[in-house]
Amino acid sequence: MGKTYWLDMAERVGATAGEAAIGVAITEFSSLPVWWAALLVPVLSAAKAALARYVGSPGTASLLRLKPAVAPVPDPPGGGISSAA
Repeated sequence: MGKTYWLDMAERVGATAGEAAIGVAITEFSSLPVWWAALLVPVLSAAKAALARYVGSPGTASLLRLKPAVAPVPDPPGGGISSAA
């Protein structure tokens, strides 16, 4: 398991804990029963994913800006560039 895996896992765990804490805080400071937190967490998760579209890695719901893996370019068949004369 590489660095990308651990960063992704840490973000998911941290985001879930943060969303749960915000959901409970909203219910505590309002007149909503605490069970509403279970409904608020998915809304907060969707908001995080929408924000990540503009902040994080392109094409993902991650807030982390990760460098894409670069695959080596294979040699073309025939061993290189040929000149057609």
